[in-house]
Amino acid sequence: SSLSIKESALVYKCIRLYYGSETGTGVRFATRLSSDFLDLAVGPYPLDELPSFLMHPFTERTLIIIVTSTFGRGQAPKNAQRFLPSMQSIQPRIPNPNKNCNFAILALGSSAYTQTFASFGFDVHRTMERAGALPVLPIVVADELKNQEATFMQWREALFERDHGPLYKVVRRTRANSVKGTTSQSLKEDDLVRLTYEGFAQVIRSDTKKQLEMLLDNHNHQSWSAYSNNLGRSCDLFSFRVSKEQQDKIEHIRPGDHIALYPRNLDDTVEIVMRLMQREGSDCDTEALKENLRCNIDLAKPLPTKALYLLRHMTQNDRARFLIGIMIKQSSESSIGFSVESILLQLPPGSIPCEWILQYAPKMDPRFYSIASLCLKERSISICQSVYTFESTGQAGTTSRWLRSLEEDDTSYGLLSQTKFHLPLSEEAPVLLIGTGTGIAPFRAFWVTRARNPMYLFFGCRDREELPFASEITSLSRIGSMKTFVAYSRVMDNKMYVQDLIKKESDIILMLLHNPKTHIYICGAPAMEYAVRNELLMALCVGNETYPRINIGRAVEKIVLMQQQNRFVTEVYGTLTSSARDATETLWREATTKVAKTLSSLEKVTLPRARSQIEFKPVATMKGASWSSHVRPEHACEMPKTKSLDRLKARKQKADTTANYDHTLDSSRCPIESSNSSSADSCDVGSSVGFESMHEQENQLDSPEPDNANDGKTGSDDEADKFEASIRHTTTTSWRQRFVPQLSQSMISTTGLDTTDFHTTAFDDCTGED
Repeated sequence: SSLSIKESALVYKCIRLYYGSETGTGVRFATRLSSDFLDLAVGPYPLDELPSFLMHPFTERTLIIIVTSTFGRGQAPKNAQRFLPSMQSIQPRIPNPNKNCNFAILALGSSAYTQTFASFGFDVHRTMERAGALPVLPIVVADELKNQEATFMQWREALFERDHGPLYKVVRRTRANSVKGTTSQSLKEDDLVRLTYEGFAQVIRSDTKKQLEMLLDNHNHQSWSAYSNNLGRSCDLFSFRVSKEQQDKIEHIRPGDHIALYPRNLDDTVEIVMRLMQREGSDCDTEALKENLRCNIDLAKPLPTKALYLLRHMTQNDRARFLIGIMIKQSSESSIGFSVESILLQLPPGSIPCEWILQYAPKMDPRFYSIASLCLKERSISICQSVYTFESTGQAGTTSRWLRSLEEDDTSYGLLSQTKFHLPLSEEAPVLLIGTGTGIAPFRAFWVTRARNPMYLFFGCRDREELPFASEITSLSRIGSMKTFVAYSRVMDNKMYVQDLIKKESDIILMLLHNPKTHIYICGAPAMEYAVRNELLMALCVGNETYPRINIGRAVEKIVLMQQQNRFVTEVYGTLTSSARDATETLWREATTKVAKTLSSLEKVTLPRARSQIEFKPVATMKGASWSSHVRPEHACEMPKTKSLDRLKARKQKADTTANYDHTLDSSRCPIESSNSSSADSCDVGSSVGFESMHEQENQLDSPEPDNANDGKTGSDDEADKFEASIRHTTTTSWRQRFVPQLSQSMISTTGLDTTDFHTTAFDDCTGED
């Protein structure tokens, strides 16, 4: 094949694979590479383990292949978070220059994050170069929105290129080694869809919107942003309409896919920033600066402490320096945070340079939302959004303000992207839906499409008043389309979380987990997903009377296998802040590698072509046809339709000879008592007792009965039918009783299959010769 390796021509004696993965894509690609290398490469290993390997001097030429993703806004995935700090600490001790070490990197990312697109992959590339390693290929970026799989296949083919590929030639240190890299396709303006705002609907019983409107009416001299932090816990459904000219962009979208919105700062907030910041010496156009602040700078997001240090250094106001120092101390010692908006209101006017805001203030990133409903005919898309309030600043986020300030027919832009969060193709497959908060949005998209799959909803919220889409859930439960289980975390008489609910309903969970058709979907906060996953593993380990318990290793492998088969799909928003890593994390990582490697190997297995179904097409019963034409249709044409007594007598003589021989043999080994003659019909083919009925048929053939005028058969033909019927009954019955049970047990002992999964119906249309 095109990916075969000429081992004798390899210039590398050691090939190691590393991955950085948050959702499993990176480890899957790295494992597929490991399968391609067979025994010529080791790994894949987490990227956190690479610094310790680089500390050793390379006595033989080594190639390091890295597949890593970028999580969130330029962050490292969970199994690569220690890579950059470790490399920085050991940098002076790494043997340099390391002439025997080369590397290749595939960076995974999403171009929707324009400011941090695959940034961690580029950080790893620069770090490896500083360590003295040389790239054998330019860094390649696989865009999640631009067919990531196809980019991986192209990069893999370039890596395994025959004769002149990077595996067969030594790379020299040149300027060409430090190219910035290539991407699958960059995000273009044509990829965005133009959205027209249609309106909103309240999802939960909340009067927050009305209370806010009353505040604005009573204080009409105040700006809207002054009361934006009073939005509380409002959760609403917002609807947008795609322009008719771009209708083709939503035709491939399905319930469960994503839409990314690009929010904007409110005009009132931008005006405040323009009045209070320092603009002297800046050559920026006023209108261009306003548009930049409105669309590209997140004025409500808390600033990192490093940005505050830079501001104290750049400001010219002594009073501002003193106040910024207090802010730095507060943000370091407590959870208090400061945004650009809040700093401008606390510092003297004109003390914050415009250049600092444009360079170091947080950038405006797209917000991804699961589609809550989709109507292709009306070109309508809706999302479910809950007010997000920053704990450090106490103010609502930019998107929460922007969405609730939209008016009908306002325009904005979004980006549609496909996911794996789709309903199974089979309508008989049960689905288990687990979520909290706005994680119910993709589930709602499932049931509004009138999906016929059996649904089991496990949902968690604070109290009954905050249950989203309560009327729809009640209606579905009433008609039997969905079984609903809700956990309320703020109800004192029955306080529980969704993971507690899963533990309580473990019998239903086990029934679904052991069903090979079940699809599990989890959507919500990462802490919830982590707790739910552990409860699912615990349910498998504990078991019940119907489903025996299994050990933790097999339980993890079962969940991982479901994940690789797209039957266990998760969507989380945010990061897991807990630094504690228990033993299940290690088991999960090992099982992911093991299952991915097994599935990658199975992809290369070529199974023999199955026999055509036409060959087993049943033959209609014909009058006077031989019974063999029904058992073996392919030989039906060879069997004569007219039965001959000579042929039957010859068969009788052969059976008689066999019976005499077997009778002598059986008598010498284990004589059959006369009391066993009643069970003669159940004996094996070839035993003397088994053919006694044949001798009786022979005696009847000597005196044929008169012709029967009703069916047009002769007496000999009627006897021939009875004779063949007895042979067929004896042969088929004894063959099944003798052969099938033995075959069943041998297959079970060889493959480890459960006896309940094995059926003998496959032998019903076969004979011993088959």
